Amino acid sequence: MLQLILGRAGSGKTYRIREQVKQLAEQNTEKIMLLVPEQYSFESEKAMLKLLGPKQVNKVQVMSFTRLTDMAFRAYGGSGIAKLDDGGRNIFMSLALEEVKEELEFYVTRVEELIPFMLSMSAELKMCAIAPAVLLETAQQTEDKKLKQKLKEVGMILYAYDALVAQSYLDPLDDLQRLKHTFTEHRFFEGYHIYIDSFEGFTQQEFDLIELMLSQASEVTVSLSCDILDNQIGTEVFARVRHTANVLMRMARQHHVQVSAPIMLEPGIRFATEDLKHLEHQIFRVEKEPLSNIPDAITLYSGETVYNEAAYIGATIRHLVMNEGYQYQDFAIIARSLDHYRGILDVTLEQYEVPYFMDTPRSVYAEPLMCLVLYALQILKSNFSSDDMFVYLKTGLAGLTSYEISLLENYTFLWNLSGKKWLNEWTANVDGFVEQKTEHQEKRLEELNQLRERAVKPLVRLQKRLKHGDGLIYAKALYQFLEELDVSSSLQNLSNQLEQIGRLDTAEQQTQLWNILMNILDQCASGLEHEALTVQRFAELLRLMILSYDIAGIPQSLDHVTVGTVDRMRPAQPKVVFVIGAVQGEFPAVPSSRGVFSDLERQSLIQLGLPLSDTVQEAAIEEQFLAYSALTGASHRLYITWHRAGLTGEAKTPSAIVSEVKGVFPLLEMQTEKQIEKAYFACSKESAFSMAAKEYRSQTQLKSTLKAIFEDKDGYAERMEALDHAYKKHVHRFMQPEYAKQLFQNPMSVSATQIEQYHLCPFQYFCRYGLNLKERRPAEMDQLEYGSLIHYLLQQMFEAYCAEEIAAMSKETLIQAIQEYIAVYVNMKLGGSEDKTQRFQFVFRRIADSAHVVIHHIAKELSQSKFQPIGHELSLKENGGDFSPLTISLEDGTVVQVEGKIDRTDVMEQDGVQYVRVVDYKTGKKEFKIGDILHGINMQMLIYLAALIQNGQYQPAGVLYMPASRPIISISRSAKPDAVEKEINKQLRMNGVVVNDTSVICGMEEHAQGIYIPVALKEGVPKSQESLLNADEMQSVLNHIESLIGNMAQNLQQGNVQANPLQGAYDGCLYCPYFAVCQHEKEDGGNPQFCHKKEEVLEQLKQKGGENG
Repeated sequence: MLQLILGRAGSGKTYRIREQVKQLAEQNTEKIMLLVPEQYSFESEKAMLKLLGPKQVNKVQVMSFTRLTDMAFRAYGGSGIAKLDDGGRNIFMSLALEEVKEELEFYVTRVEELIPFMLSMSAELKMCAIAPAVLLETAQQTEDKKLKQKLKEVGMILYAYDALVAQSYLDPLDDLQRLKHTFTEHRFFEGYHIYIDSFEGFTQQEFDLIELMLSQASEVTVSLSCDILDNQIGTEVFARVRHTANVLMRMARQHHVQVSAPIMLEPGIRFATEDLKHLEHQIFRVEKEPLSNIPDAITLYSGETVYNEAAYIGATIRHLVMNEGYQYQDFAIIARSLDHYRGILDVTLEQYEVPYFMDTPRSVYAEPLMCLVLYALQILKSNFSSDDMFVYLKTGLAGLTSYEISLLENYTFLWNLSGKKWLNEWTANVDGFVEQKTEHQEKRLEELNQLRERAVKPLVRLQKRLKHGDGLIYAKALYQFLEELDVSSSLQNLSNQLEQIGRLDTAEQQTQLWNILMNILDQCASGLEHEALTVQRFAELLRLMILSYDIAGIPQSLDHVTVGTVDRMRPAQPKVVFVIGAVQGEFPAVPSSRGVFSDLERQSLIQLGLPLSDTVQEAAIEEQFLAYSALTGASHRLYITWHRAGLTGEAKTPSAIVSEVKGVFPLLEMQTEKQIEKAYFACSKESAFSMAAKEYRSQTQLKSTLKAIFEDKDGYAERMEALDHAYKKHVHRFMQPEYAKQLFQNPMSVSATQIEQYHLCPFQYFCRYGLNLKERRPAEMDQLEYGSLIHYLLQQMFEAYCAEEIAAMSKETLIQAIQEYIAVYVNMKLGGSEDKTQRFQFVFRRIADSAHVVIHHIAKELSQSKFQPIGHELSLKENGGDFSPLTISLEDGTVVQVEGKIDRTDVMEQDGVQYVRVVDYKTGKKEFKIGDILHGINMQMLIYLAALIQNGQYQPAGVLYMPASRPIISISRSAKPDAVEKEINKQLRMNGVVVNDTSVICGMEEHAQGIYIPVALKEGVPKSQESLLNADEMQSVLNHIESLIGNMAQNLQQGNVQANPLQGAYDGCLYCPYFAVCQHEKEDGGNPQFCHKKEEVLEQLKQKGGENG
């Protein structure tokens, strides 16, 4: 007998079924079976246990189709045969496509792209009980050439696929077909009372099995969510369910099984309010009966973003639990898809202290264990690419600690190492370009090579094992590789650590991941045995297999909110339901033609007799039914939420779900975050603290209340202090100044570069020179290293030759001399040229060609100048230096010593007086501006000048920047050589400041025409005063510089290291590596830099001198 129990959502169908099962069990009826969907089986078992108790419950077999299959194969044989899973399907489909690809005309795309489509088609055909041979037969019946070719090729591919699978495996997708034959042979269902509940429809395979139940069982009772069986009268949302009911009745009649009159249940039994009952009755009806009341049990909420929507959900659940006595297990959150909510909704629920279980399987592809294996093979493919190496090492399973990995990463970054260099001993200095290795550097390099060997040896052994073979050999090789690394122990240790911090679900997943990988290797061994493969092909198949696996957590408690998608979850009679993401085009989803066949082709095939499903029209009805199921799931309260903007800011509009609800309750208004008190969202510790952070700058009662709460709350004092620090923009300073004095000791030794960095931003100085935080910098010929090389060449050339000799050299001779010094430099600091690239060699040839122009120009300048170098790279240092450092003694006893190296020091003796000038080579663009010194910038040469004259041996002559890069000139191709030389000299002319003394000016440039220095005389009078200072003005400048340095020292020793960046022509924040931690924002301002004319600068210095005096 077939008995249908029909009723709309909430009419008590499941209750009716369970009561009938209970009655039979209490009557000691044998062979009672309750058949439910797989995801509902656990809840059904719990319900039957509660109804019948531990003794009687054993009389009822709670089954899903999967459980029924497992039971049958255990009873009648077949459970010992290897079962195919998604990983194996990917292997065999890939092999099948390779096997038939020469015969394909339509499907000629890459194999990897075809695999998911063909597997999806295979699964659908199996569920519809359609064999590949049927496709080939159907191809002969259609007149559509394109469809005919598709059918032929799909049939050919799937036939080859099934043949490959059949050699080693049973496909679980065929289980129901095999089950039907087994149950037919053994008359399994005879005498059974079968109750089928909570299904919306059935596949053809399931229909075939139910047909067998109808023909054998004593009675079959099926509950369906449906209003009436007449399609002409009934609501369209139940069209698919009505079709299911009619198929069941037709099958019963074909087997001469009695069909009892359907039992129609009264609607609305489950609903606790009339509003929810009325909504269920009216939803998705063409003609609605709207109510004029505002329903208390239904809420519409629109959040500005997904974050606002999630916050409302979390806060509302929290309020209902705290204030209205609900338990967390009373709630369900239902979405069409959780893609937009991952990492947002779960984090928000945790913030609101809401326990939840999110039924969202995630791919295992990115898990460390899988990355370890995949990138081990990728490394062999890429020949030890450093990028691949560090992905592999950072899985944490390769046997190296995070610190050891960082050492390797820093060294490979420093020297740009990759590829086969991992296989050879590293010899370059661990600190980059340096002249000699110290013993400590040698030891560090030795340790690095030991780490390198530990990293690569397992991979080298794997590479040897994978040279030639089939799937079995490769699988064994990978297993041996995992054994050598002792990965199973590492995973167990990780699992233990996760358990200790309460991450039980993640801890359990480590074992699951290991089992999945072992299963994958088993399938490679059995499915690909005797299949000759390259390593690359094996890696591709392994990646496809891993991509096909998902992993899901299990609930960690009984009392939790269930979160899931409407097509997967079966919440156990929730009292409160949140239907989320009710956005146009997303929930309900817009159906589209998908897979191998288009919608029109599907319709044609159905007309030809193939029982395919999922046409666009059917999918639209299914989407509507899913929305109906979500909206009618709650018994007490229903919340419908959506967001007005997507994650990238795109505008969103509400879906038909919202309009359907509004159609039933026209007066129901949409709530937004603006209509809700902010305090509503501060109902847990973390959410309240988050609210306190947002409101910290406001002057509201909420802010005052939250601040008062957290200032006295355990564990929040430091966080509140940090908030206060951030929002009040407290300056960075030492809480205990004595620590600053320990860090910046007295006497304080600094360099000119440090002084400039301090004046760019004190916090930047503190990070770099106080904490010694350095940016990583590769050892390459960048602008900085180019400058070092040019300085070296200038020093060597002018120490080896006098200016006149160099000026007299031919171009070829000069370039040859330069190249010889470049070779010395490369051997001394760059580790030689043997292992350098062709590009490296080319760069250095270009440098020699450029350097000769600069050196020749400097030689000409010195040849005509009375100022002659007394040394290059002269050091200012207390002990062992060429000159003493600039020493500044302050009234509080602080002593500051400024050390450094002067690129070139020139001296002229005249009338018993020695004049000194400081020359600084600059490979970049640098222009001296006297106004910079007001802000502590561009003082390096003046500091050096102050150091040289501090003991009275020399008188100041000036400071000059000498361009040290070959100029790029813009001039006509027809220009004469004199014009070209004139333009070159113009760009190579030094800039800076010179003492306003005619004898000094003429001493620097014989005819004072402004060819080499930034000063020219006309009839013995300077044409411009811009680059000139008299003796008093020069002394005023140097006094100001010493005052700035003294103030800097005092501030540092007092612990004042606040972020106060210079802003103007120099930007202290530009390229600052510490910007992320300084908390300084552009709008906070800084130390403004103004452009001053020379007269204005001197006037300010005069005033400051008067104040100090």
